[in-house]
Amino acid sequence: MDGKRIFIGSFNFDPRSAMLNCEMGFLIDSPTLASESSERFDNRVQTVSYQPQLTPEGKMIWLEPVEGGETVVCQEEPGASWFQQIAIVLIGLLPIEWLL
Repeated sequence: MDGKRIFIGSFNFDPRSAMLNCEMGFLIDSPTLASESSERFDNRVQTVSYQPQLTPEGKMIWLEPVEGGETVVCQEEPGASWFQQIAIVLIGLLPIEWLL
């Protein structure tokens, strides 16, 4: 993030990881490695990941980049089975905002 150091490990940027889990990793002080890793990530992430968005109606959609610069709009959780989609809805009803 600062262009000077890189963290390689399991830390997630949420309160649960910061306060409840014992996360581990390496903090490496190397401007060369940090800038190269950041550049590779920034250039690649747009082409290999879904981009979640909300429609004007508040419905979640996922944009998937495909060959040729096209974008596919997914109306349901990509790669999730019917059972997993139901589980996601049920988990979404739980009062766990403080964990996010």
